Amino acid sequence: METPMGTALYSKTALSIADQISLLEKRGVVIEDTAFAQRVLETVSYYRFSAYLYPFRKNDGTDGYVPGTSFDRCWQYYRFDRKLRFCVIDAIERVEVAVKTKIANHLSTKYGSFSYRNASTFAAPINPVRYHELLAFIDTETQKSKEEFVEHFRRTYDTANGLPLWMAVEVMTFGNMLTLFRLMKKQDKQVIARYFGSNEHVFESWLTNLNYIRNICAHHGRLWNRQLAVSPLIPAKDAAWHESACPINPNRIFSTLCILKTLLTVIAPQSNWRERFYSLLKEFPTIHRISMAIPEGFEKSALWR
Repeated sequence: METPMGTALYSKTALSIADQISLLEKRGVVIEDTAFAQRVLETVSYYRFSAYLYPFRKNDGTDGYVPGTSFDRCWQYYRFDRKLRFCVIDAIERVEVAVKTKIANHLSTKYGSFSYRNASTFAAPINPVRYHELLAFIDTETQKSKEEFVEHFRRTYDTANGLPLWMAVEVMTFGNMLTLFRLMKKQDKQVIARYFGSNEHVFESWLTNLNYIRNICAHHGRLWNRQLAVSPLIPAKDAAWHESACPINPNRIFSTLCILKTLLTVIAPQSNWRERFYSLLKEFPTIHRISMAIPEGFEKSALWR
């Protein structure tokens, strides 16, 4: 049987948990506690866990790991990454709610409660595909929603125009909110961005990055050593983002953490999110910060003080 050009038939067979452990040991991973390793691999797949072993692979073209690679140590990386996702998604939730609120308040007071249903509210020429996809999503979510506020509106008011914007944002995803922002007129984007201490170009890149990171968190993906596929812009004229002692690499998760810290200072200055992040780093002192591009002593920088 012929296969398509440039492809090969996949011939690997599934391994039992015991065989998975044997394979790891054969490749040089130190298994300190076989029973513990078995419990881990029964609940966290070999394939998923191997992503945390990957940085310890030998650089010789083989499948072997560098001497001393420990299953328990890699488990600590897994646990750290999981807690990092919780920390990040908690901050992103605060940002999402705040940005939705600001956009809804601004557009509805300036243009009207249902202004998002009118293309003239947005920058011309409007992207018709993106705009109609947004409206279709809102309408679909509204129709199938069982939320009390939606059902009350349907029982009480004419729904020909859908929900007023301050309700509509409650059925939007982060991605919908990002689309809404992208469609807005420049002067309206500027109002929103200035509120959060940024300009419209940088702020849009921040929202794009946060949407990407949020999706990674939602699918339980790695953050710890990820090379970001969607990088945020670094504010060019803000000296706090350019301290020589605290360089910020936009391709690593530390840049996102800096964005979240900056936005939370505006949104919730009373928040202890920064302290919880510090506590996470202290809980896992052996985790390599270089993979996250976290500079030594970053806590003393202007962004984090």
